[in-house]
Amino acid sequence: MPFIAEQLFLLAINPQTAKPYYRAATALPYALNGALLAELMINGNIELQHKKAVVVNEDTHDPLLKQTLARMKEKKPRSLKYWVQGLSSSRTQQEVAALLEEQDQLTVRKTRFLGLFPSYEYHLERNDLHAHAYRLFRAVLDKIGRKEPLDREEERYAVLLAFLHTSKLLPLIFKKRAEAREAAAHLKRISKDLPVSAEVKKTIDAMETAMIVATTTIVVTSNSSSSS
Repeated sequence: MPFIAEQLFLLAINPQTAKPYYRAATALPYALNGALLAELMINGNIELQHKKAVVVNEDTHDPLLKQTLARMKEKKPRSLKYWVQGLSSSRTQQEVAALLEEQDQLTVRKTRFLGLFPSYEYHLERNDLHAHAYRLFRAVLDKIGRKEPLDREEERYAVLLAFLHTSKLLPLIFKKRAEAREAAAHLKRISKDLPVSAEVKKTIDAMETAMIVATTTIVVTSNSSSSS
C-alpha cells in the first residue's frame, strides 16, 4: 500500500475539476499532516509520551517522512494537535502532490486565479480510484464485521478510512448510506473492540482527536474573522 497521505490525496481529488472535493477542502491539508504523523507512529518513528509526540527513531528512507521528522526535531516535543496544525499545510499538500507526480499517478498544473494568485490542478492518471478503494475497504469492513484480526496492510487501510471519515469523504467511497454509516460506526468504536493492534488503535484515536480540534479551530477562526 502507498503511504496513507498519498492514498488520501488521490481519493480527495475530484477528477471532474482536478481539485480537492469541496467537502474536503478545509480538512484535507490538516488530514495530510495527520496522515504523515500517523505513518510515523505506525512505523515507530514517533511515539506519544505524556501526550507529546516524541521522535524516537529517525530511520526512514522516504524524503517526505524525513522532512517531517526534521521539522519535529527543530522544536521541543509538542502534542499531535500542535503538529497537525503546525506543519505547513500548503507545503505538505504540494509536497505530496509532487511525490505522486514523480510516480506518474497525477499531473500537477499551476495556474493563476484572477491572474494573481497561484492555483493548482491535479489531473489523475486513473479514473477508477474510488471503485478500487471501495473493494479494498469493503474487504476490510467485512473482516471487521466477522471480528477477524486484520493484517498489517489491512490495519493501514483502517487508518486511511479514519482520515477519509474525518475529511468527510466516506460518502464518496461508500455510495450507499448504510455502508457509509457502517464504516463510521466501526471507526467510532476503534478503541474498544475493533480487531487491530493497540498501536493502530492509539494512532487512530490520537489523530482523530487532533484532527477534530484542528478543523474546529479553523472554522471558529474563519467565522470570527468574517464577523469582525
